[in-house]
This record gives sequence, structure tokens and C-alpha cells, in this order.
Amino acid sequence: YYAQDVSPITNDGLLYAFQGLSADETYYVTVFWKLRTDKLPNTYQDAQITDYDAWAKQYETYLAETDTLLNELAADAFTPNLNLLDQLVESLQTPH
Repeated sequence: YYAQDVSPITNDGLLYAFQGLSADETYYVTVFWKLRTDKLPNTYQDAQITDYDAWAKQYETYLAETDTLLNELAADAFTPNLNLLDQLVESLQTPH
């Protein structure tokens, strides 16, 4: 999730991101794929923030708690499954 503001992490901005080099270090490879999980609201409106200023004051705590929540989820708690996305990245081939 990339953002430049103090906003909730939502499914409409959640991404799988891979950036790296091919095995021979000839090609830069990047994959970005939209993700979702039932553990997050779909949109900002779905987050139902009624007092933005009060919510923003506890933003660092919110980020830490959300980070822990997402990192503890199983790969199949996301759509698409994170293991399938990892397999996709691992299957990429570059020209010789």
C-alpha cells in the first residue's frame, strides 16, 4: 500500500509488489498486482472514520497494528493467494 497522506489502508489500494533483478542481473523485473483481504475495508468510506483528527493522532499505532495483522495472515487470506503470485514471479523467464 502506497500513500502520501494519513489514511486507512484499504483494499482499493492494496498491492503485491515485487522488484528485483533476473538471475544474470541483466533485467530489472517488476510486478504489481492488486490484492484484497476480508480483514481490510474496501474503501476509505468503508473505514467509517467519524473523527478524522482523533483517528489521525493515533495513526502510528494504527499502522503498527495493521502491519502486524497483515503479516500474520495466511497467504490464502488474500485474493489472489500470495503463494500463487510468488509462483508467478518465480516462473518469469527472460531472453538469453
